[in-house]
Amino acid sequence: MKKKLLNLCLFMLPFTVLAQKDSLLVKDIDGTGFGIKTVTSANDHLKILLITKSEDKFDLLAVNDKMQIVWKTTLKGYALTSAKLKDKIVAVSSTDYSKIKGPNNIYTGYLIDPANGKVLIEKEILHDQNDFRDKSEFMISPKGDFFKMAVQESGVATSIFAGAKNEKVTKALTLFDFNDRLEATTTKIDLVDSQLGGVTGSNNGDVFVCWYKSNNTLQMVKYPAGKADTKGIVGKEIDLALSEDKDGTDYAFNMFPSSAEPNAVFFTLFRRVTRKDKQFTIVKYDFKTSQYKFVQEEFTNDALKELDKSTIFDASNKNGKIDLGYADGFEERFAKEKGGNIAVTFSGITLERGSMGYWVVEGSLLINVYDGNLNLKSQVALPSGYSGAGMGFPTGVRMDDKYLYALANQEIGSHMVTVFGKLNMVTGKWEKMDWLNKEGIGKTHASDGTGAMQFPNCLILPYLEPSGIQMGPTLKVTIDLYKYQYTDSK
Repeated sequence: MKKKLLNLCLFMLPFTVLAQKDSLLVKDIDGTGFGIKTVTSANDHLKILLITKSEDKFDLLAVNDKMQIVWKTTLKGYALTSAKLKDKIVAVSSTDYSKIKGPNNIYTGYLIDPANGKVLIEKEILHDQNDFRDKSEFMISPKGDFFKMAVQESGVATSIFAGAKNEKVTKALTLFDFNDRLEATTTKIDLVDSQLGGVTGSNNGDVFVCWYKSNNTLQMVKYPAGKADTKGIVGKEIDLALSEDKDGTDYAFNMFPSSAEPNAVFFTLFRRVTRKDKQFTIVKYDFKTSQYKFVQEEFTNDALKELDKSTIFDASNKNGKIDLGYADGFEERFAKEKGGNIAVTFSGITLERGSMGYWVVEGSLLINVYDGNLNLKSQVALPSGYSGAGMGFPTGVRMDDKYLYALANQEIGSHMVTVFGKLNMVTGKWEKMDWLNKEGIGKTHASDGTGAMQFPNCLILPYLEPSGIQMGPTLKVTIDLYKYQYTDSK
């Protein structure tokens, strides 16, 4: 694919989407823990935070648009996910967790009343007695219409001495479709002679499964909503002309549905092609026409250096430069389709070990925007980047039909600042960009973009304060909340 020119023609933008003077601060909302895992919208005025407290306990915290803690419910198990189901909240945990083996194969489901946090149902929803580790993928309706789970029995033994050699081997694949009493209809999927690439669900409840076959081709299968079909609708083979991957492990899959075309599904593949260089592929498969399209882009050290040669942001006479890092740690971070636009973000992350523990180093964020036919419309960068003691701080990305909104951290000297950007996906230009005020919050505290709570009239953003001495690759934090009022509709 001919590389398109990176659009780095940004300039100082004096306008901001957020009114800083009306900001409010609430300190330490839930004591120490391992941070926010998910944010679930109960309605326009109430969000539910899932906060991991330990390996066997988690909290659900309800926060309203006045930044008040409405209720808190503490639940047992290692938290896996939360979601809206009809007019209730569902949470799932595993009953045991090990740093070496991960979560076990026994899951508990909780059904919660969002009005008061009361547990309405607590029941076991998965109990596998096999000797291999399960891997789960949750499919969540944006409006709470359904809650589904795909469980892959992998080839990795549950023994503590087992390695990850057979991690991508699939011994069984089961779909669970839960009703509003957490009762499940299960479907055992017929396995294809290949490795499981990914599973995703469409907005209307269809399930898509992608298999990575031994001849380096891909096979898409669709399982229509409401049908217990073990074979599904098999799409035609997808040939991406991929070179042989000898160990079959050095790649990352991601699947996501199309909101504009219910019969279409998107798929990304990020592969290492040499010791230092990587290749990104994005695929669109349409079950209505049985046709597919794909585009590819090479990420090499030289290519990344060309992309980060510009100073693109200036505020308060401080420059925010682009530094995408090196290809070795460069990975996809986010991918979604909305209103016919597809956005994919990338960044480079490395883990460095020092005398006082681990440091997570992340470079700037690269954003590719494609149209519905995978034509690259724009390629822009956000001036972010930091080194975090013991943990990383994921960028928060949100999309509507026209705009992409990004929240990320940038280290400026000894200060950590939050960069907010509003990207017009039609023109490919940043319409707004600013450093957000964090008055009253420690200068080294970082924002948690993935934990951001979006309300009609404000944004409530969590900030993380490290707690204790960092001695491993994880670190406990306390969470502060900061409220930003909108000055326009977004």
